[in-house]
Amino acid sequence: MKKVLHILFCLVIIFGCQEDPVMYTLTVSSNPTEGGEINPQTSEFEEGTEVTLIVNPSTHYEFDQWSGSWNGSDTPLTITMDSDKIIVGNFNLMDTDGDGVTDDIDTCPDTSSGETVDENGCSDSQLDTDGDGVTDDIDTCPDTPSGETVDENGCSSSQVDTDGDGVPDVIDNCPDTPSGETVDENGCSDSQLDT
Repeated sequence: MKKVLHILFCLVIIFGCQEDPVMYTLTVSSNPTEGGEINPQTSEFEEGTEVTLIVNPSTHYEFDQWSGSWNGSDTPLTITMDSDKIIVGNFNLMDTDGDGVTDDIDTCPDTSSGETVDENGCSDSQLDTDGDGVTDDIDTCPDTPSGETVDENGCSSSQVDTDGDGVPDVIDNCPDTPSGETVDENGCSDSQLDT
C-alpha cells in the first residue's frame, strides 16, 4: 500500500518521479591477506550490475579458489549483483619444484624430482658444504680445508689416504700398509717398521 501511495504522490506532485535504484554491497577479501590483491575491492553496486573481479597474486603466491558467496576457481570472475555478496579469494604459497619447501624460503628453487631436501629446500646434489667445488652427494672428503685444491672426489692431498689406514698420504711414511693393520701416527704398522 505504501508503494502505491508513493507512486500516486510522485505522479501528482512531480511527473517522472523515480524510485532510488536498489544497491547491493560486494565485500571482497584475500585469504591470507598477504596472498594477493583482488580488484575491485569492497564497494556498492546497483542491482543487475556485472562486476569482474581481477586477481593479482603476491610474490611466491598463486590463486587457488573462491569461497563465500561464490565457489570455483575461474579468474577473472564476473558476477551479477542481485544481492549482497561476500567473496573471498584464497591463495596458496607456491612450491615450484615440488620439494615440500615453499618458494618464499626455498634457497634451491630447482631441485630435481624425488631428491630429499633440507629445511632450506636444498638436496645434497645442490650443496657444497666445504666450498671445494664438489657437491656433497659425491664429495668423499666433506671437510676440505679452505683453499686446498681437490680431485674429482672432493679430496685434497691433505685428505687422501690411499692405503686406508687413517693417516693422509701427505704425512704417511708407510703408504702401502696392509689392510686391517694398526698404524702409528706416521701411518706405519709393526710389520712395516724396522727398529
